[in-house]
Amino acid sequence: MRDLATELLTGRTVLHVTHDATEAARLGQTVLLMTCAGIAPIEVPETPAPRRFDTPETLASQGQAFALPRFILPGPGLVLETLRTRRALLAEHAMVTTIEVLLGLVLGGILGFASAILLAASPLARSVLRPMLVLSQAVPVFALAPILTLWLGYGLWSKIAMALLIIYFPVTSAFFDALMRTPPGWLELSRVMNARPARILWHIRVQAVLPGFASGLRLAAVYAPIGAIICEWGGASRGLGYLMLLANGRAKIDLMFAALIVLAVLTLILHATVDAACRRLLESLDTTRTNRSVMRLSMSAVAAKNSAHCPDDLG
Repeated sequence: MRDLATELLTGRTVLHVTHDATEAARLGQTVLLMTCAGIAPIEVPETPAPRRFDTPETLASQGQAFALPRFILPGPGLVLETLRTRRALLAEHAMVTTIEVLLGLVLGGILGFASAILLAASPLARSVLRPMLVLSQAVPVFALAPILTLWLGYGLWSKIAMALLIIYFPVTSAFFDALMRTPPGWLELSRVMNARPARILWHIRVQAVLPGFASGLRLAAVYAPIGAIICEWGGASRGLGYLMLLANGRAKIDLMFAALIVLAVLTLILHATVDAACRRLLESLDTTRTNRSVMRLSMSAVAAKNSAHCPDDLG
């Protein structure tokens, strides 16, 4: 047997492949030295057992959980370190996404406001546009991203258009529903006073239902980043969505999680800013209405007092 092994193995390199870690460690302890005199096994000094990466101590040192490798689920410490070391890269791409979201939010809010006014003022527009609005929500937004990228290119406008499409329906629907729920008593009083339909719309219906428009804007502030990120996934050269795809393709999952955290913080800041602006606007409108009411009451009281002190010429 030794002569046969010598004949087969002399002058050749043999590689033993195994998927068993225990067997690999055992085979690594022995080296077969092949010479003209035959095969002489040489015992290698015992090496320490291979380090296990799934022990609680190792996982705690790496900040990992669930015994998953760092390229699948990086630990919080690694993600925070990536946020610190790659903050310039994250800030550069976050600025691009912020511009896309803000422009989409402003344009979507203006278009939604105008569409709701048109739907409330024209029964013909309601019969034509409302089915189209509902139909637009039946198309998945993921299917529109590559189409918009093809039509508008890889720049900002495809992302702005996607953000606009996503927030257009919530803003229009919330404001239109509020317009249709204007208190009937106010409308009847305005008609008794022979107010024109345009004045009824702008001075009564719109002023009464601005909280509904504010609710639509709050929803839009949450949905707008989703549209921008989806379109960046469809095709982009900058932005947080592009950075997430790039990091995922290079197995830099810590950078992908860092970009996701930045996106979440950006969405929270945007929602808080829009909410504060809406509250301030509504409070200022309420203050203006209150001042006008007080002024009218004061003028009525002065007029009543003057008429009481005036002599009755007919008497």
